[in-house]
Amino acid sequence: MSSFDWTDTRNIILNREYIHPDNPICDCGNRPIAVVRTSYDRPNIGRRYYACGLFYEGIDCGFHQWMEPSGTKSAYDIYVVETLYEAYNEKCSQNVELTKCIDGLMDIVKKLKEEKEELILDAANMEFKVIIERIDKKKE
Repeated sequence: MSSFDWTDTRNIILNREYIHPDNPICDCGNRPIAVVRTSYDRPNIGRRYYACGLFYEGIDCGFHQWMEPSGTKSAYDIYVVETLYEAYNEKCSQNVELTKCIDGLMDIVKKLKEEKEELILDAANMEFKVIIERIDKKKE
């Protein structure tokens, strides 16, 4: 298939279908040039194919021919992969931020535990001092 100029009057775009003289010949013969359509059915989402040009006129001879070989990455496939990759990167950066936040919180918890232990020791020392003072008073 040769490349073509979209400004060429022989190129027709109708209902998002592309008609070009280099398109294959349709089986029905009513409109010998098949149109390019895009599949929206699984497993061929985004895959382009040639089809009967009279589909929207209610006369469809059933002509069907894939433009790309099976397994070819379509624009839709590439879009999906890029979108998923961007979402993955966004989640990764969020995870990095959450990890930093969790690390910071863990440091705070560690410091609070150390302060708690110091306070417990201080309280125990104060109680010990009070007991010693009571004992000293009783001795007097």
